[in-house]
Amino acid sequence: MQAIVERILKEMSSVNQPQLSFMVKLLCVLTVFQGRATYRNLSRYCDMHEKRFSRWYRRAFDFSEFNTRLLLE
Repeated sequence: MQAIVERILKEMSSVNQPQLSFMVKLLCVLTVFQGRATYRNLSRYCDMHEKRFSRWYRRAFDFSEFNTRLLLE
């Protein structure tokens, strides 16, 4: 799954390298995560701090384009 997500994010022109790295880690964490998805709970399942989640969630991401590309895959 990680390889597919990385390839799709690299094809998206609006995603730069730091955002690509964050989104890959986030989507991998969400696949194994159980419970309420708060920043603190997400940080327990990976090596990222809850402050990092807070910063990246404030940035725009085109989920509709990502989901469309993922479905076409």
